[in-house]
Amino acid sequence: MKIEKMTNRFCGSITVEATLVLPVFIFVFTGILYLNQLLYCEEQVQCALEQAAKETSLEYTLVHKKLAVNAAFMSAKVNAAISGRKNKNRSIVCVVRAKVDEETDQMDFQAEYTVVSPISLLGKKTFLFREGYYGKAFTGVLTRMSESEQGKDVLVYVTKTGSVYHKSITCNHLKLSLQELTVKELEEKRSRDGSIYYPCEKCCGGNAFPDNQNVIICNYGNRYHVKKNCQKISRSIREIPISQVNGKTPCKTCANGKE
Repeated sequence: MKIEKMTNRFCGSITVEATLVLPVFIFVFTGILYLNQLLYCEEQVQCALEQAAKETSLEYTLVHKKLAVNAAFMSAKVNAAISGRKNKNRSIVCVVRAKVDEETDQMDFQAEYTVVSPISLLGKKTFLFREGYYGKAFTGVLTRMSESEQGKDVLVYVTKTGSVYHKSITCNHLKLSLQELTVKELEEKRSRDGSIYYPCEKCCGGNAFPDNQNVIICNYGNRYHVKKNCQKISRSIREIPISQVNGKTPCKTCANGKE
């Protein structure tokens, strides 16, 4: 009789444990399956966004940069790309940002879409997700022409924010050499013309900095900077015909200050 009672108690304990563990196991397993579905939806939207961006890049080039790229235009392209894929995501994708820089041909797209959860999580069943794409439109390869092909319209080099043009790509004003040091160390430094360094009007904004603040100086000029990406020291070099300099003056270093 004692052995029979022990056996009944043992079987009962297994039943209770199974009752407690099984729902947890089912919940975790369902969560893993749903997480895989979320990742699949994310992949679908990202692939559709990249496909739409590539098509836009081609159209943008074929019409010589006259294509009007906006959020509504890209939303239609992305949703059309998703509709053409198997097991498509049922969410409507809305492109909230669509921008193409006409000078650098950089494309910047950002899309949002919602996913409805089968169960309520923290009181919410609808979740907002966001995907982005950043790349350069294919506008061809710029090849250097020979002097006979150029004729009198020689090629020069300009920067996005510069007011001069350069005849040499190796000009010191194009190829900057940056040095990082503290404000305390800067007191002993002098620029090429012998003057002290003053704060950059763009990134320093007239603010006072402690002695241990790291700053940046370059191989010319008499300004120090607190940001490496300051527009005063960043360079985006383009090669253009000299007939398109539009009022820029020749560089005194590589162009001898002469037209």
